[in-house]
Amino acid sequence: MDTSLFTSIFSEDRSLEDESITLSSGKSATLSELATLSTRELLNEFRKSKNAEQKQILLDLIQEKNPHISHLGKIYTLDEPAQLLRSLPSTDTQDNIFVPLPSVLGKNFALLPTILPKGATLKILAEDQHFQKGRPLVAVAQVKIVGVIAEQDKKLIGKTTWTTRSNVSAKADAKGLFKIIKPSANFRDEPTLVPGRTQLPIGLKVYIDVVKIDSFIQRRTYGFAVDATTHEEYGWIQTTALVGKMDIESFAFRMAPYDSIEANHQTVGGQSALALERAGLYFAVQKETFVQHTKVKIVNKAEHFGGKGKAKVAEIHSVDGVPLGWTTLGNLSAQPDQNGFHEITANDANVRSAPLPIYKATMQGIRQGAKVEIKEIFAGFFWVKDEQPQEITISKIAENVWIDSANLVKGWADFKGPNAMWLRGNYIGQTAILDVIGGIEANGKQIAMNDGLGEKIEQMLRDVRAEKIPLTINSGFRDFKKQEQLRRDQPDNAAVAGRSEHQAGRSVDLNNKSNAKVYEWLRHNAWKYSLVQTYPWFVGTDGSGGEGHHWDYRPNLAKEGFYTYFINRFDPGVTFGEEEGQIDPRVKSTEIWVTGDENGFGKGNFRIIDSVTKEKVRLRKN
Repeated sequence: MDTSLFTSIFSEDRSLEDESITLSSGKSATLSELATLSTRELLNEFRKSKNAEQKQILLDLIQEKNPHISHLGKIYTLDEPAQLLRSLPSTDTQDNIFVPLPSVLGKNFALLPTILPKGATLKILAEDQHFQKGRPLVAVAQVKIVGVIAEQDKKLIGKTTWTTRSNVSAKADAKGLFKIIKPSANFRDEPTLVPGRTQLPIGLKVYIDVVKIDSFIQRRTYGFAVDATTHEEYGWIQTTALVGKMDIESFAFRMAPYDSIEANHQTVGGQSALALERAGLYFAVQKETFVQHTKVKIVNKAEHFGGKGKAKVAEIHSVDGVPLGWTTLGNLSAQPDQNGFHEITANDANVRSAPLPIYKATMQGIRQGAKVEIKEIFAGFFWVKDEQPQEITISKIAENVWIDSANLVKGWADFKGPNAMWLRGNYIGQTAILDVIGGIEANGKQIAMNDGLGEKIEQMLRDVRAEKIPLTINSGFRDFKKQEQLRRDQPDNAAVAGRSEHQAGRSVDLNNKSNAKVYEWLRHNAWKYSLVQTYPWFVGTDGSGGEGHHWDYRPNLAKEGFYTYFINRFDPGVTFGEEEGQIDPRVKSTEIWVTGDENGFGKGNFRIIDSVTKEKVRLRKN
């Protein structure tokens, strides 16, 4: 195993091979051997260790193996009685069922000193399971003795008792009788019920080894509790029972899943991706023009296909044989002179580029989410009637089938899976997900790790913990299924699945609407984490009302002194600062409004207001 991942936790003069610690079993283990242990095994050693230096080494190693998880190794106190639960087996990390632990854990059949003689014949009357806490269940059988070998054992004939099932032959003989096959087969007493612990008391201190959610919709969080003193493993509890509810603790990190990351394996992301067909060749007009009356030689002719139809073009060389490029054939004299040269007759004869293929859309749609294999990639033009052709990158995905490469996303993956990102109805790729506990109900929130957002949120959470700011995350990344459910539940408020900015991996909803202290902190600090407000709906001075809780990750907009960039909600295309203009760096405004027409669609009209003076500020266009 490559242990280089773990070297950062040790000083330079330490060796992974010669450094060692003593385990709870009494054995020594080098750091490289420790690196092969599971997180659960390391946590057990961490809890049991009495040596402060060794505990720190173990904790550092745990954090190195789980770099985004913040709760491991911390002690939590119960704020209220907590019902103990068990987790039913599940193959989906986003769907877990928790049920109460039983009040009775099982039956205990205590061992008695009396021995069943080997070879005794008997009938099996019943079978059961012996329970002893901390040990595996043991099969037991109730038997009636019908025969013995030794004379002194005849007094046992007719007696009924319990014994370990493995003391008895597996199969009955022809008469339906069994035999004792072991020499030390103890009697067992009649069963007593073993009461189970169903609740943990207020004030109990526990470690939380693992955190899970119950479903992708509710996302209630449950932690596996271990006694901080005795190390007894209690079971699962809701994190709402803990002081602080484990709020803003990160508890899981899920990498972006791909079926394939081969360069030629891509997924169709565009919602209106159409197959293209070749229309011809396109010779783009350049700014340069040829000098009128220049003598040239035509070396090649072709047909140009453009927005206004077809045209004849010619490739020309100078009289000295130097290549000059292409131009429209009509810019040249119809007939050559006696030396075979043509004259440039037009006074505005534009140079045309070398030809590139031009394609037009067919009526054949390509299914969104389809996994395709790229055969060839090249530059070309896309033709739409009566419009200027656009230069695009074209991918060939099958024989005589081409597609605009802008509709493709790298890798093969589930385009509606739990890590799939969407923007304006298009699938745009996969993202790693950081699960964070946030909100008053201690629900698990998902933070997309794409484009630096995850690292910024992690840093913000560390900072607010240090400053004791009661910030919580009420919503983060939403996968397709979650957004579909929200739309069904809140058709007037939730965006159609595939069109929420929360699905694009750049939005979080924070609790500033309900907490003035949080909002004040965000006004002064949100820019440090590239977060700005983008929806103004009825926002008050405390950030309350409408969508004031919604913050977007916009590194290109965030700067000191700014916290609010209100972008028209109904225009999916307007992104201030990326396309429309930049604020003069001398301006210390904090609110930017993008206004629209009476239908609510933005036209790029900016009204910049100083949040203190409420005066308009001029915008410098790019």
